[in-house]
Amino acid sequence: MIEANKRAQENSERLLLAFAGGLVGSWDWNPTDDDLYFHESWENLVGAEPGTLEHKIETWVKRIHPDDVDLFTQQLSLVTRDKQDHFVSEHRILCDQNQYRWTMARGQVVARDQHGNPTRMVGVHLDISEQKRTQRLLDERNDLLQTILDVIPFAVSWKDAESRYLGCNDLFIELTGLDKRENVIGKTEREFHITPEEVEHILSEDRAIIESGLPLMHKIENRVSSKGEQKILDTSKVPLRLYNGTTGLLKISIDITELEMARE
Repeated sequence: MIEANKRAQENSERLLLAFAGGLVGSWDWNPTDDDLYFHESWENLVGAEPGTLEHKIETWVKRIHPDDVDLFTQQLSLVTRDKQDHFVSEHRILCDQNQYRWTMARGQVVARDQHGNPTRMVGVHLDISEQKRTQRLLDERNDLLQTILDVIPFAVSWKDAESRYLGCNDLFIELTGLDKRENVIGKTEREFHITPEEVEHILSEDRAIIESGLPLMHKIENRVSSKGEQKILDTSKVPLRLYNGTTGLLKISIDITELEMARE
């Protein structure tokens, strides 16, 4: 109980600091007469002088980035028209120094009239600029990694502990004769157009590698590419430690068709 009270106090202190630091703002809206009360914390969030904001939904909408207005109004209509209880919207909002900041607004309907129409919704507005910046950096890093994977001359793919594909490069799709990448992610060989015997062999091989922690190196395979060409592949599979602590599988295949034909 003491530990729970301590955590509750710490969470309360964090919330108060967030309000004080201009990272969270609160609001209270009556959709019936469009009376929208902006708490001073909301004024701090957008950098407005205290008492200068008109308490209307239009005040909010005018500050939203033009590219985000339509989605905001769509989300709002889910409450006012479709009578949902919760409101969530991520959008950029104009703040001090004419700069847009990414925010997330969350609201809850707390009162309705006899017809079920919302008469009061209260909520908070959070500054998520830092989270968006972090996500953008992660997306850029992932895009760069995928670009690197797509230009190397090897077919690369990786799976989770259940042999579901987590990712692959373009050459993997081409050399294995599979469909586009989006139709591979999250699937196992059971969902591909191969014989049950082939499926069981591949999955048994995957399980043995994952469970033993021992790689399978330079296995020669015959495949038909997406262009209908017969290909000879030198394939290696190695255990791969995943971000969640489980062990998956990394597969790398090299096209050795020309080399083998030259030997013959």
